[in-house]
Amino acid sequence: MKSMAIMQILLQATLPVALSISASVRAAELSQSTRSVDKDNTSPYSAQMAQTATALSSGNVSAAGANMASGYAGDSVEKWLSQFGTARVQLNVDDKGNWDDSAIDFLAPLYDSKKAMLFTQLGLRAPDDRVTGNFGLGVRTFYSENWMFGANVFFDDDFTGDNRRIGLGGEAWTNYLKLSANTYLGTTDWHSSRDFDDYYEKPADGFDVRAEGYLPAYPQLGAKVMYEQYYGDKVALFDKDDLQSNPSAITVGMSYTPVPLITAAVDYRRGQDSMDETHFGINFRYNFGQTLSQQLSSSEVQNLRSLAGSRYDLVERNNEIVLQYKQKKQADAVANMLLTTVKDNSPADGVAANTVTVRATTSDGTPVRNAVISWSIIGGAQKTATGSTASDAQLSAESGVTDGNGNASVNITSKTAGQVTVQATSGDISGTAATTFVQSVGSLNLTLIQNNSPADGSGQNAGEVTVKDINGNVMSGVAINWSVNNDAKVVASDVQTNAQGKASVHYTNTKAGAVTLTASAAGKTASVNSAFVSQSEVSNVTVTTTTNNAQANNSATNAAQALVTDGNGQPMANASVTWSISGSATASLSSAATVTTNAQGMATVTVKDSVAETVTIVANAGGKSGSSSAIFTQTAATNILLTVQQNNATADGVSTNAVQAKVTDGSGQPVANTAVSWSVGGSAKATSAVTVNTNADGIATLSLSDSVAESVNVNASANGAQGQATVTFVPTISSVFVAVTANNALADGTSANTFRATVTSPSGQPVANASVAWSLSSSTASATTTLNATTDASGIATLSVTDTVAESVTATAKAGSAQGQATATFNPAAVEVSSVTVTIPGNNQPANDSATNQAQALVTDVNNQPLANVQLVWSITGSATVNATTPLSVTTDSNGIATLRFTDTVGESVTVTATAGGKQGQATATFASAAFGPLVIELEHGSNTEAINVATVRDGLELTVDAYPGMAEGDQITASFKVTGVVDPDSPGGTLLPDITLPVHTVMASEVGQPIVLTFDGDGLLGFQGETTVLTGTGTAIVVRPSTQQQISDSTSRVFDTW
Repeated sequence: MKSMAIMQILLQATLPVALSISASVRAAELSQSTRSVDKDNTSPYSAQMAQTATALSSGNVSAAGANMASGYAGDSVEKWLSQFGTARVQLNVDDKGNWDDSAIDFLAPLYDSKKAMLFTQLGLRAPDDRVTGNFGLGVRTFYSENWMFGANVFFDDDFTGDNRRIGLGGEAWTNYLKLSANTYLGTTDWHSSRDFDDYYEKPADGFDVRAEGYLPAYPQLGAKVMYEQYYGDKVALFDKDDLQSNPSAITVGMSYTPVPLITAAVDYRRGQDSMDETHFGINFRYNFGQTLSQQLSSSEVQNLRSLAGSRYDLVERNNEIVLQYKQKKQADAVANMLLTTVKDNSPADGVAANTVTVRATTSDGTPVRNAVISWSIIGGAQKTATGSTASDAQLSAESGVTDGNGNASVNITSKTAGQVTVQATSGDISGTAATTFVQSVGSLNLTLIQNNSPADGSGQNAGEVTVKDINGNVMSGVAINWSVNNDAKVVASDVQTNAQGKASVHYTNTKAGAVTLTASAAGKTASVNSAFVSQSEVSNVTVTTTTNNAQANNSATNAAQALVTDGNGQPMANASVTWSISGSATASLSSAATVTTNAQGMATVTVKDSVAETVTIVANAGGKSGSSSAIFTQTAATNILLTVQQNNATADGVSTNAVQAKVTDGSGQPVANTAVSWSVGGSAKATSAVTVNTNADGIATLSLSDSVAESVNVNASANGAQGQATVTFVPTISSVFVAVTANNALADGTSANTFRATVTSPSGQPVANASVAWSLSSSTASATTTLNATTDASGIATLSVTDTVAESVTATAKAGSAQGQATATFNPAAVEVSSVTVTIPGNNQPANDSATNQAQALVTDVNNQPLANVQLVWSITGSATVNATTPLSVTTDSNGIATLRFTDTVGESVTVTATAGGKQGQATATFASAAFGPLVIELEHGSNTEAINVATVRDGLELTVDAYPGMAEGDQITASFKVTGVVDPDSPGGTLLPDITLPVHTVMASEVGQPIVLTFDGDGLLGFQGETTVLTGTGTAIVVRPSTQQQISDSTSRVFDTW
């Protein structure tokens, strides 16, 4: 204890130095390896303190500022998330602004009580540029005194590399001790690796077991041990550059927490093949609810090690997916790429896209799936160091992966007309395709440069149009078509735009009034209203409101008239008047906007609105204008209709019913912006606002919930009008019990079995008006009542079922999330056979005891309908050698048909009879005689005039039986050899040898149609020897067919030099 106290004093005294040293060690580690060490930064300033120390130790002041900023940001996020559970945040940024080593983990309770807790844990990280997400659900129980037992399941997804796995874990914690185990199972198959061009990758399966403990007498000191193993070849347990087979590793670690504020730790990890690594770390933990003196007190460490203090600790597991790799076969590599432009000639508007598809194949033309394709545009659209592009052509993606057919596609857009070359690359293979964008007219802007000219046939109005593409660039050389109405005439015009994208027109008229000028180009049109006036000038325009106070129902109209006079106060006929509205966003003209005054110099207009307000009506004529106000009044609501949009919600206090109110006026038109007040009866409560304004369609909606199963009234009122509707809340469904009330019906398609489903609430009370969905396990069974039923007042729903097949059928009833099932039996239906018809669809097969003839029997009833599942017995007469190869007692199939196959060894005719239900049918089948022989044999495959020497004989004498006509499995071959004479009788020494006969050889199925080689022992043939002894030997083979006792044979002689 004394030594431990001294260590604590030294650590506290050297804290600033230790901080600097440990940060420097960590920086050195990161400079040598791409692997990162996960640290639990639980204090608000731990991350920025460690990162700032690292940067300052290397003399990088700018990096120190960046690390301090990222650490403060990480702490801020962690502090915010910790309001809802437990959070661990790492925000690490390097001098290039990369955030690849950042990670975030968050645990939040979903349900929490004294004895149990249900929680979720989420994580996001990006190791080795792989964005990986973790989603977990778990439960922790505290039923055993001083022990917590928990289980969890995690789903890990490498979004970048398309790798996914599932993890299952267990926990057992108590005071001062944590035990846990995790297993990891990959769910994605082999696919192209993003780390190596010629490799596949997928998640490796594995597990780990962890233990972490602290000394009760000295809780500042802790230790941990972990064993992990993964399975497969080329697994990257330590690093992707050091791949191992079925790797495992053990990690041991020590930690020392002198005060709650700081923990120093060292971990050593060692695996097979002498792979190892060491991690040093200092973690800071700051609690805003405690004073600094408390967090510098060693007596407070004890609380950190209790079971209660670790209740919301994060699940300890490997959140990074360990990968295994497999090298691609050469045949799987991309050898050819064919690019095709499947969509071309889109407008150069930067939005419409052309499409290019690549098909990647191997050297033998097989499509390559999951091949990584890199897309680029030759000569353009490449991102530069400053982030700009060399042209305005853009790719929808810079890379892609081929599908199961070896295809991948990319979309291209451009803002400039012309041709773009697209290149696809995979490894060393690339291909190109050209695609074209065409020029597109984006807009026509038509304006008047001269208006209100005298209507004398010589005074000219003039217009000018500006043509631009979709990017706002002016377009020259675009053909323009002009048109005017009301007897006006074009006297001069440009037929196409100039370099500034402009074209102009001049036109006259002899009649005063409005004239519409229209310009069109490339399918686009633009129009503008102009006017020709009488030679007298307009002096005054007086506007009066003739109809006022119309209802604001967007139908009723107010009216106004304008009086146009000249300088003498005389009315001006045929003067062009243009009407407009100001002071309103909803009012609109109900009549023409441009009109001509009548003989009295008067012009009229009507206006409508959907909002109660005052608007200004303005008239313009000959450069003069006048205005008048008009009032639109609120439309009175005369009717309110309530309809139930959602009903029969569960009375759980959460599920909602919905009621809609539609407010209309006396003419049936919807009334907008009218306040609707809601009220509900019973114990129901509104879950949306009880006072709401109707929308433009005169509709307002209310949602409500209830915790009591009942029917309640919903009332709505608006401007004195009232409406009512009734909604029902049904009890919560706890169980569905299904019973068979009628069983063992005949499977005749008419007789029915019946099922009864009883739906009950958690208290065991029947639930009425509950929706019940029935389903059947058999495809031949049919429901004679509806499959979508509703329970009666006793909570019961029934189902009747028929079947045409004798079988057991299970009926399942589902109501809400509960379901139940029961099984009923259909017995075979009695049938009466009327006819049995036998045919021979396969006939005249050779009688070789192998080829089969075939007979079929069709069983029908009195209506000549086929009968299925009928017992049928076959018999064959007229032969002692015929043999059935299929069962003689069978059952007809669904088409009423039974089949028999049979063979024979004798060419003959036989009678086949089928019997079913007391009825018989028969037919005659014929077997053709089978060829057998002749037989040909050879000795040592040589010429009969050439002697066989002693060396050949010593290895054994071969007799070859050639394949013969009619050769069949089971044929028996007997081979023999004898010396028949001495060619050189003067040769000294030796005697004639005895005959040699080999054991009988039975032909196997694999030998049919092949030559068979039989060998005589050489030692038995060399007993007769002399200096010049030459013998004559004869080989004989006899083939016997046991089934017919047929026999064929052959023999041949050869000369043997036995010296």
